[in-house]
Amino acid sequence: MTRISQFASGAFVDVYRSGKKPQISILMPLYSQFRFVSESIESVLGQRNIVAEIIISDDASDDDTFNIAFETVINFLNNHGTIHHVVMRKGGERLWRDHLPLMIDNSSCDLVCQAHGDDLFHPGRARLFVQLFRSHPEITMACSPFELFEEGRQPSEAWEVLQDVRITRYKIEEVISESPYLIGASQAWRRSSVAGFSRLDREFNAVSHDRILPLRAALRGAVCLVSSKLLKRRKHYLQASKMMFFEPETKNKFGWALTRMSAAIAMHYDLTVALENKYINKREFNKYKDLVLVKLLNSCVRMNEVLKVQTKADRQIAWLDYDNIRELKAKKAIAKSEDVIRLHVFIISWTEKHENSAAIAREIVNHVSSLTVVYSDRDDSIVPDFPCQALRTPDNWYWGKKFKTCLDACGSDYMLVIHGDTNCSDWPGLLVSCMDGFCKSEKIGIWAPLIDFTPFDLRKTFMQRISGSSLHIVAQTDMIVVGLAKPVVSRLKELDYEDNKYGWGIGWAALAYSYANKLLAVVDEKVRVFHPRERGYGDKDAKKKMDIFLQQLNTEEQVQYLLLNSHINMRKMKILN
Repeated sequence: MTRISQFASGAFVDVYRSGKKPQISILMPLYSQFRFVSESIESVLGQRNIVAEIIISDDASDDDTFNIAFETVINFLNNHGTIHHVVMRKGGERLWRDHLPLMIDNSSCDLVCQAHGDDLFHPGRARLFVQLFRSHPEITMACSPFELFEEGRQPSEAWEVLQDVRITRYKIEEVISESPYLIGASQAWRRSSVAGFSRLDREFNAVSHDRILPLRAALRGAVCLVSSKLLKRRKHYLQASKMMFFEPETKNKFGWALTRMSAAIAMHYDLTVALENKYINKREFNKYKDLVLVKLLNSCVRMNEVLKVQTKADRQIAWLDYDNIRELKAKKAIAKSEDVIRLHVFIISWTEKHENSAAIAREIVNHVSSLTVVYSDRDDSIVPDFPCQALRTPDNWYWGKKFKTCLDACGSDYMLVIHGDTNCSDWPGLLVSCMDGFCKSEKIGIWAPLIDFTPFDLRKTFMQRISGSSLHIVAQTDMIVVGLAKPVVSRLKELDYEDNKYGWGIGWAALAYSYANKLLAVVDEKVRVFHPRERGYGDKDAKKKMDIFLQQLNTEEQVQYLLLNSHINMRKMKILN
């Protein structure tokens, strides 16, 4: 018989081994639960009609928890015997969040379930889980409801009879959103189903593991909840979920917000692993990632600061920063706006601009329903790697004919055109501002950000500021980055672009139509876009072709063009003076 003196600090010791092969590993982590541990261990050792490997590990309790646990095991073996394998460990120093991963590493069965040292367990719990996983090979995790009873009160004496047990399956979306919350003490899972992921890392605290494991299981199979209560949980001030916050790194610091945040960071990493291993496809990855970002955003609101968490297991730094939050807010705003308007985004690219164009496309591809790159290149063998639909045009097509290609391909009521030599610190935010502008006012026909290095800067084009907003009514926007409303798009589709390859005058045509039809052109000063000072053609030829192009305007539009042009010339003179 094993003696307590045989326990070296931190070693797992076989207390009893039967001659039968265990079918499930039951992990019982202990810490300072001397008042409850005896009753809990007896309920685990009393598992019926199944052979289990029971691993009882004490995390360096500062009381008699381990001695009582060991005495309870020996007394049970002497009085009742057992068919189970019993393994015990006496911790020398606290492992905190490393405790559960260590126990998982030292278990021998593929099927694993948890058993906390202050809870009570249905005598048929292990058997039900074994039968369930055997009957349903697609199930990777199963949980159960539980009865919660307060300290000082006794739980109900009778256990539920396990007949006609039903299971409810949960989608990955429900697992991520924790609806319902699948508490760790009730979980049973296949170790093989989560083997493709990294070891549970200590940087993700113990309660975070409750959230991490269900997602890993859901990504590999099915997660379900059985209908029967298999657990009676004792609620007291030294409860395991509360003890986690006594750890020096977390006590009185972040509480549950840290738990949710660290779990969400781990989930984001696990989704990346799942995509790389082809457990999910790209569309599913983007959908689930958005749900995880919701968790991050909510946690960050609670904590009101940025948290850095280092994942030692894979040596990567996972940041929760304002880029994550900004991306989520952009997606929410765009989704709301797209219920009102549909926006087709076009990026104009040409030789040596494809890399920057592709970078812009990657930033916004998941934020819009329609994205197209219209491009040309002097080398016919080059096929740029754009993350969206791409339309190739002849290399001698400049802005004019490429814009005509955008008009012909536009399948939405609104369009946004972006030149591939521009840069913006927040492209998703630019989309939000553009769509928000069109949504808030039907009078806006043209929307543009504030452009650096354009001949039509705000000092020259300003007409009036819209009160209470960042929008300025202007006489010209240039067409470097521009959003166009449905009526403007329809009018521009009527024009002939065949002899206007440089595209000069397109902006004037859009503005002239807008003001002739009581629509406004606005520049949003809170959205800034950098545009380099360069041009690959001469002004004289472009101006000549513009004059011919603008002859297509009707009388009302011609009048507006002259008025707008005169306004800009007058402001130029004021600036010079």
